[in-house]
Amino acid sequence: METLRLIWAWVQNNSSGLSILLSLAGFAFLWLQTRKARTAAEAARMATERALRAISDSDTISDLATIKSGMKGVQVALHGGRYETALLQSQSLRETLDQLRSRRGFGTDERGSRIQSMVTFFGKLQDALERRLAEPEFQVSVRPANRKLSDYTSEVSVWMEEMRFLRGGSSND
Repeated sequence: METLRLIWAWVQNNSSGLSILLSLAGFAFLWLQTRKARTAAEAARMATERALRAISDSDTISDLATIKSGMKGVQVALHGGRYETALLQSQSLRETLDQLRSRRGFGTDERGSRIQSMVTFFGKLQDALERRLAEPEFQVSVRPANRKLSDYTSEVSVWMEEMRFLRGGSSND
């Protein structure tokens, strides 16, 4: 019992120093925990950004595959004389191509110019197809259109591969 009284007396006599030590220890502990939380929050933010970029890139790759397939569909429709089908697919392709301009990897002047030439081509093709549907004697130049579509399909294939590379590349892209 005497030992407890001595300890209690010592604590009372030295409580100001002990309080300061406990306060400093508590502050250090709080600072370390805050630092850990900030580091974890930053890691979570970076992981979220990478996940969103991967989702966006996957969506872009999917859109490019849709464009490629649509171009082939227009070729088949033109070859078979199904001008209404080619017209509908051309309209859809113009819209999808136009959406690409705001995507990662497509904001360059070169890509913008290529996309614009494709959109312009599909606009002219649409005009020719609409005229053909209104005037059955009007001839659509199928062979040059299919050749241009083939070139565009190859170009879209290259873009798909580049997007796959970007997706697997460094996070600084």
